[in-house]
Amino acid sequence: MITDFIQKGLKIIPEVSDNRFSMVDDGAVEVETGELIYGFIRRLKPQNCLSSGIYTGVSDLFIAQALKENGFGSLDAIEYEQFHIDRARKLWEQMEVSTQITSIRSDSLKFEPNKQYQFMFLDTEIHLRFHELVRFFPFLDEGGYVFIHDMPRT
Repeated sequence: MITDFIQKGLKIIPEVSDNRFSMVDDGAVEVETGELIYGFIRRLKPQNCLSSGIYTGVSDLFIAQALKENGFGSLDAIEYEQFHIDRARKLWEQMEVSTQITSIRSDSLKFEPNKQYQFMFLDTEIHLRFHELVRFFPFLDEGGYVFIHDMPRT
């Protein structure tokens, strides 16, 4: 299973959260969400993926591992804090998926895509995620997919 592979590489044991989900850290996607994304990317087989909000780079790791196993595809990962980019790059290098990921230091709403995407994963600050959907929707291929993590019920 992908999570076993990642846990072995990271040498970590996910923390338990909410007695239903497990997480690598307090800001990463839930392990179960990462597995969903991984399986979706394996099946969708996108050429171009976009993510926003790198934090520790765990969601990007799941996406990149699926792209690597697909044998093609790339991920543009947007983050506005260099600290998060640097930390995530170490993780991606350790897990040997750094060639699948281009990290982009930018405010997500100012990022200017130069290609069409077949998959997007939006996970910056909660108040920005819907605005990112509006901003990036013109760059989503027809039939493409957008996942938005942790939207508020309002």
